[in-house]
Amino acid sequence: MQECTKPIKVYPLYNSYYDCSTGGFLRGLTLLREMNTQDINSKRILLNFTCTEKLTV
Repeated sequence: MQECTKPIKVYPLYNSYYDCSTGGFLRGLTLLREMNTQDINSKRILLNFTCTEKLTV
């Protein structure tokens, strides 16, 4: 069964979808490298992210 943690908002905001997308992958890779390999394997941890546009009025 999958369990998700609360989303983490990242600041400062990105200026483009490209920046958000590449930043998400790089940040995810950094987080995985900081985690214990055995925990990742045994708990089948994976990371995901979403880039959404913030509309300003």
